[in-house]
Amino acid sequence: MTRVLKNFAVFEGIDGAGTTTQLKLCQERVMREYPALAARFLFTAEPAKTPVGAFIREVLSGGTRVEPGALAYLFAADRFEHVYGGGGIMEAHNAGGAVICDRYVFSSLAYQGMACGRELPRKLNGDFPLPQFLFYFDIAVEEALARIASRAASKEIFETRDALVKTAREYKDVVREYGEIAEQGQERGGCGQGAKRHSLFAEVRADQREEEPPRMAAKADEGGAEARSRRLRAGADFPPQTMKIIHIDASLDVQRVHEIIWSWLKKMPIFTV
Repeated sequence: MTRVLKNFAVFEGIDGAGTTTQLKLCQERVMREYPALAARFLFTAEPAKTPVGAFIREVLSGGTRVEPGALAYLFAADRFEHVYGGGGIMEAHNAGGAVICDRYVFSSLAYQGMACGRELPRKLNGDFPLPQFLFYFDIAVEEALARIASRAASKEIFETRDALVKTAREYKDVVREYGEIAEQGQERGGCGQGAKRHSLFAEVRADQREEEPPRMAAKADEGGAEARSRRLRAGADFPPQTMKIIHIDASLDVQRVHEIIWSWLKKMPIFTV
């Protein structure tokens, strides 16, 4: 059974969605408002700061070309070191810390799924632990491209309209798959292999209007919809082993997006002990 790690959050979305900006804002807020906890947080990103990660960044910049399947293997190797290597995700988790990561398994399922087909990325990433929170940043491709164009940095190989349109489609399919598993009350190992009854995933939509409660993909019990909505808003009804899929409208103001994310991160156990 795929493990869900408490105090582990992942930001996902196509290039230009704002995941890197939000990682920086969260790090600054922890340092500012929770200085006593700051040393227990690992703010990180993939590709990671490993030798393999450095080579991947060279590939993404267009400096070196590899086959799409080879890139899928490289991302999986970098992720293995990032998760299990020294100073990585599991080390922080086992020490009682929290991890917030810009991109993870779901990026491989989307980007490499687009580039080399879905089978290989799912096979390579099926056994990695899952986060307590998956924030999916949903944004129109044209808006993402406009943000990319405003940067000073050179474009990467996937930062084209055609690639982002296809990747956005893959992302939506991946998130939809996990959401359907939540609705059915099933678990599938990692990326969809081997179904088994279990409540491993829950899907929430962070609405633009604060007065409306988030909605969960799983159907409410008959006669208990209002009470369930109140519990969801309070962050209840989510057992510790559940990965929460939180949809973010990434076209919103940066600070508004940050407040939505922060309201969920504050539910992590590290803030309540």
